[in-house]
Amino acid sequence: VVGKTLSSTSFAKLALDALSNWAKQCHITLSQLSVSVNEQGLSMMRLLLSILTQRIESSLSFDVVVGACQVLMISVLDSTDYGTPSRSSSVCELLAAFPSIDFSGAASLDGSDDVLASLANLASALATQEIDLVAQCNTSGCSELIEILLQLQKHPNPVAAIAPLEVWLAIQDVPVSC
Repeated sequence: VVGKTLSSTSFAKLALDALSNWAKQCHITLSQLSVSVNEQGLSMMRLLLSILTQRIESSLSFDVVVGACQVLMISVLDSTDYGTPSRSSSVCELLAAFPSIDFSGAASLDGSDDVLASLANLASALATQEIDLVAQCNTSGCSELIEILLQLQKHPNPVAAIAPLEVWLAIQDVPVSC
C-alpha cells in the first residue's frame, strides 16, 4: 500500500475489514456499536446504516456494503447485551433502516450476488435473533423486514433464497395468542 494511492472505496473496505476483525475479537454488541463517538451523536451503527441505505449503483461499492453487513451481523449475533434497553434501542434503529436498504439494486446489478447474500444473511440473522420482537410486528420496520425475507425467499440466487428459511423455523416456535 505504501507508495500507492488508495481510492476512497478501497480505504473504506480496509477500514470495514479492520472493524469486522475488531468486532469479532472483542465481541462488540449492537449496544456498543450505537454509542455516540462525537458531540453530534454519530455512532458506528449510524455510519454502517448510512452505507447500507445508499443506492447500490456500481461494483465499486459492493465490497463496502458487504463489509458493513459483516460488522452488523457480528454484532447482531453477539447477544450478550440481549434484553438491555440499549440493545432494544439499537435493534429498533436497525429495523427502521431496513425499508431504506436497496435490496432491489443489489438484486439487479451484475456481480452483486455477494451483496445480496450479505444483505439476506443480515436480515435473517436480525429476524432470528430478535424473533419475539419481529413476530409481534409492533415495531417500525418489522413488517417490512418480513416482506423483504419473503421477497428473498423467491429470489433465484440460492444463498439469498435459503437465508430466510431459518427465520421461518424460528417463527413457528413463537407463541401467539388470540
